[in-house]
Amino acid sequence: MNRIIHKLVAKDGQYMVMPPWCEGQVGWGNMAHPEVYEETAQPAYPIGTKFVDGDRIWRYVQAGNSIVRGRGLAAWNAYSTPTSGDGTTRETATIAAAQVIDATTLSCTDQGTITVADLFAGGYAMVYWEFLCLRVVSSTIEDASGLFEVTIDRPLPVAIANTSNVTLYRNKYADVRYFSGGANMQFGSYVCVSHYTATDTYYFWGQTWGPAGMSGTDHVGASGDERQVVFDQGGSLLVHSADTTKSYQHAGYLIPYTGPSTGGQDQPGAFIFVELQIAP
Repeated sequence: MNRIIHKLVAKDGQYMVMPPWCEGQVGWGNMAHPEVYEETAQPAYPIGTKFVDGDRIWRYVQAGNSIVRGRGLAAWNAYSTPTSGDGTTRETATIAAAQVIDATTLSCTDQGTITVADLFAGGYAMVYWEFLCLRVVSSTIEDASGLFEVTIDRPLPVAIANTSNVTLYRNKYADVRYFSGGANMQFGSYVCVSHYTATDTYYFWGQTWGPAGMSGTDHVGASGDERQVVFDQGGSLLVHSADTTKSYQHAGYLIPYTGPSTGGQDQPGAFIFVELQIAP
């Protein structure tokens, strides 16, 4: 069942795609087309469900703080800067028992605080130094000695020794956040764009691909050859530049003609029409 992808195509060019199966979520098989500008306190679809609406693509996400419109949202629980193995954002563990080729579980010993059941379902396990990136289907709660088991979506292609380590990452859409400051502001990778003022812990749709209106720097693209846009530290758009001190995340490219002078702009202020390119 973990390899079944549900897909329904409609006449109007809209369709839903369920994510790969994982435990602990609700809404599997719900093919009702959503209203992308609404939020709900309870989930209606599995996290990461894809909604394709013509040339725009949306993903079902959960808010980790108060969300504002028109900004990039970062995957807090997968790519923030927590203490390694804190059990709430990511978990670093040791392999408790050697695993043979074709095994579908990993026996792990926690190195941090208690990890709840299925926290990493839908996320990934990085096993080193076997150089494996494995999708997690389910994970058990720890016992008193710190042992827990991770079920993966495919049989192991290589054996894993009990001297190996594993870092578990949650689903990148399971806790998306708007950054407005703080020590972690520069360390989150953007996984979608908000078009709704969402409530903390609520579920909503974030756009990942296609035409979008976003907050940006005033007069983006006013000069010739300014086409590529990147995310700044607050999730707004900047024109890509050759700043060798930073490596900003690619967001997409400008759709309309916006230069070579400010007189050529149809959109005054910092509201930018962009072809978003995060995840197709």
